[in-house]
Amino acid sequence: MLLFLWIAGTGWLAIVFLALVSMLPFILRFLGANGTLQIGGMRVHYFLGFAIPAFAAAHSFSTMARLQNASTIGLWFATIALTALFAQVTLGTELRAVPWGQPKSLRRWHLVTMIVAAALVAGHVALDRA
Repeated sequence: MLLFLWIAGTGWLAIVFLALVSMLPFILRFLGANGTLQIGGMRVHYFLGFAIPAFAAAHSFSTMARLQNASTIGLWFATIALTALFAQVTLGTELRAVPWGQPKSLRRWHLVTMIVAAALVAGHVALDRA
C-alpha cells in the first residue's frame, strides 16, 4: 500500500508541478507583473522546473517492478515524456543564461517541448491509470 502511495504521489506531483510551472510565465505576463514579481515568480518557475523530471524519474523508477497491466503504448508515451522533460530542463537552463544566440527560438523550443511532454503525459495517464 505504501509503495502504491509513493508511485501515485510522485506521478501526480509531477503532473501538478508540470501544470503550475507551465502556466506561471503566462500568468506573470498576463498580470503585467513588475520586475520584482516577475523575477520572484520566475525563480519559482526555475526551481520547480527542476523538480518535475525528478518526481517523474522517481515515479518511473519505482514503477518498474509493478508493470503487470500497463499499456505498452502508454509506457512509450511515459518514456518519451520523461526524455522531453529532461530536454525541457536543458533548454530552460540555456534560457537562464542567454547572452548569446537566439532567445526567442529557444523559448519557442521550450514551449513546444512543454506542449509535447504534456500531451504525452496525458496519453500515459489515460492509457495506464491504476
